[in-house]
Amino acid sequence: MARSYWDINLEEMIGVGVHFGHGTRKWIPRMAPYISGKRKGIHITNLTRTACSLSETCDLVFDAASRGKHFLIVGTKDKAVDSVASATIRARCHYVNKKWLGDNRNQTIFSTIRNSEELRGGAIEQLEKARARLRKLEIEAENYKNESIHFEQQRARNKVRQRVFQQALQGALETLNSYLNNELHLRTISANIGMLGTMKI
Repeated sequence: MARSYWDINLEEMIGVGVHFGHGTRKWIPRMAPYISGKRKGIHITNLTRTACSLSETCDLVFDAASRGKHFLIVGTKDKAVDSVASATIRARCHYVNKKWLGDNRNQTIFSTIRNSEELRGGAIEQLEKARARLRKLEIEAENYKNESIHFEQQRARNKVRQRVFQQALQGALETLNSYLNNELHLRTISANIGMLGTMKI
């Protein structure tokens, strides 16, 4: 879609009263560059600057529409209601052309938003707590794993010690048994010698 020249006609703008601004009592000092004068208590808008800003706005809207962006057109003044509706329907845009008076609906919407924020905050808090619990479980699992490894290592060492002790004990018993056998053998020999000595030939 090629950008086209925007047909902005100052006479038409004057004809529909675009140059009429707000009352002089309601003006804002920073709007002075956009005001060309005043008439009967009403500021007269500088249409030259208005036309330039309108052209820039048309360029901005054109670029946004080219990228598939959506628009919401708002105009709630009595004279703008029908124009807003017909223009936005032709452009297939969303629009608001009726004033929304402050009532219980506003409070309901604000309450819903506030509740949503509170729910979101509560969900985030619960998520943080869940993460903390998960981290605690991970630490406990790591500690249990380390304790299990330490226990297995200790049990292996105990088995080695037990095996060495059994081997040592078995060796000691064998040595003692051998000593006792030798002692018994010597005593038997001594007894036999003594018996032979007392025998008469």
